[in-house]
Order: sequence, then structure tokens, then C-alpha cells
Amino acid sequence: MNREADTQTAREFMESYLREKADLMKLDNKMRGGFEGKFHSEEIMRHVSDLRRRNEDLNREVLREIEVDGGAAKAVTTKPPVGEREILLRYHIRMAEGGWKIFCIESVCMNCNGSSKITGALCCICGGTGWKDYALERFKE
Repeated sequence: MNREADTQTAREFMESYLREKADLMKLDNKMRGGFEGKFHSEEIMRHVSDLRRRNEDLNREVLREIEVDGGAAKAVTTKPPVGEREILLRYHIRMAEGGWKIFCIESVCMNCNGSSKITGALCCICGGTGWKDYALERFKE
């Protein structure tokens, strides 16, 4: 059994997840750069490098809040805004297999923008929660 997971809080789990996710993106960009540098011109590589740096910045998540209820928790993260729109994600985590695991990742509903209502009625896309697991839709088909 993983002793670190036994003592790790939900907040520590999420902070570790976000840190390792950012590190993985940097490593992936570095590995891709080495590969692409063998085949692409310097001009293309300058452009690609700039895009990757901006992508790393845009995908950098910060833990905004976490609500723990026994062996389950909901964590909200934020990413830098795209245009005027703030990017929020909500992770559902719970204790399983000897540690915290992510079971669902939701985005703010694109239909109601997280307000839960459209013209006074409950949003038909998120069911009035303000959140939607868009990734799960791909698995239902």
C-alpha cells in the first residue's frame, strides 16, 4: 500500500497533480522540439517554440478552492483567461485504491456560462448545475 497516499490530503493530491501535469507538458514540448528540429526549418521551429511557450502558459492550472466531504472532494482550478472568458475546471476526486483518484473533470457549462439558467429557466445542457463533463460525452457514443 502507498504510505504517501495514506497521509496525503485532497489539497496535496491536487497540488501534486497540477504540478506533475505542468511538468509533463514541459517535457512533452521538449521532446517534440528535439524531434521536430531534425525535420523542420529554423523559421518553423521559432514559430512552433513560441506557440508551445504560450500553450504552456495558457494551460497552467492553479488550484482555486477545494471542498472535502469525508473521502470525496471537489476541487476548482483556474487557467489564464482566453479573451475575456475565465477558464474554470472542477475535479471530482475520491479515495480509491489506497489514495485519491480523479473520477470526473467538468468545465463551466458553455451554454449558461456557469450561471445554471438561460432566460430564467434551468439550463438544458448542464441541468442547472453550471458544470458539464464534456469529455464524458465522447465515451457515451
